[in-house]
Amino acid sequence: MPVGQELAQARIVLGLSVDEVAQRTRIRAANIKRIDQGDFKKLGADVYVSGWIRSYAEAVGLDPAAMVAKYRAENPIVAVASESQSELPPGSPLNSYTNRKVK
Repeated sequence: MPVGQELAQARIVLGLSVDEVAQRTRIRAANIKRIDQGDFKKLGADVYVSGWIRSYAEAVGLDPAAMVAKYRAENPIVAVASESQSELPPGSPLNSYTNRKVK
């Protein structure tokens, strides 16, 4: 079962509405619905989606790490894009924040 369906099913079994999960997790109800439907492309960056899946899983009693791993396994393009950012050359605009020296 896809990660979105699994989260939605756990929510329904607990008798929680989309709005109740949104309130508990502070994730917009529209984004909860997109997660339920597996519509991850409209949700933005992987870091946000992974965080929302983690919060949603916690709210419905599922293992957050397992749900994030499942999401990444089902969406390998997202996982590859996330990993490739760490391979950017030093000083690259997308990598400059992580290359700053702390005084």
